[in-house]
Amino acid sequence: MKLHTNVTGDGKPIVFLHTGLQTGLLDFEFQRDYFSKSYRVVSPDLRGHGQSIIDNIKNFFEDSAKDLLETLDRLKISVIHLVGCSLGALVAIKFAQLFPDRISSLVISGITSIKPDDWLEMHEEDVRRQTDFID
Repeated sequence: MKLHTNVTGDGKPIVFLHTGLQTGLLDFEFQRDYFSKSYRVVSPDLRGHGQSIIDNIKNFFEDSAKDLLETLDRLKISVIHLVGCSLGALVAIKFAQLFPDRISSLVISGITSIKPDDWLEMHEEDVRRQTDFID
């Protein structure tokens, strides 16, 4: 799946992967503005977020890593600096595991070393709360 993506700036590509229930344009706003002066800043909406609409999240992290690969290929970007926070950090780790030759550097934050057993239920509850907030 090609992800809805915002690209700004010029230079070596740096990809920012947003936190859960956010979008590429909502997270990393200050970093995007700063780095777009010297880098090509790529800010995708991960699957199921923003304008990257999809309901299938059963294999979320691997599918999201493959989505990012497809998106980068369509943008003709081969090697990236990859930055992710929380949900985006987990996708970044999976991307680095699956496609290490595509990574120049990896920066992650906001994650724990293990996935909770009830992650799917927690995610569904977060989605319900977010939907209630919008309505």
